[in-house]
Amino acid sequence: MPRIGTLLAATVIACSATAATVVAAPAHADENSYLADLQARGVPFLIPAKAVSDGYRVCSEIRAGESPQTAAQTFGIYYNALGPTIVDIAQHDLCPDTLH
Repeated sequence: MPRIGTLLAATVIACSATAATVVAAPAHADENSYLADLQARGVPFLIPAKAVSDGYRVCSEIRAGESPQTAAQTFGIYYNALGPTIVDIAQHDLCPDTLH
């Protein structure tokens, strides 16, 4: 009988892990969409993880009360012209809850 309990526990753990993976998938898809949209709109980046990190930083700034226009200025001189585009893409792909 203890063997059945062990098997049942292993099955529950495996199902939980699978469910967690399925739940996490949409967040990853949003990051992929964000990167694809940056490329499609001509925003250059060398390191995808850094680009995603910058997008989430924009989301955090807007959630903390910054305006999208102010958040766009955080990219400095190089991205000055592209800042509003980056913010727009981040809001649509990474944090649509910040759209009003």
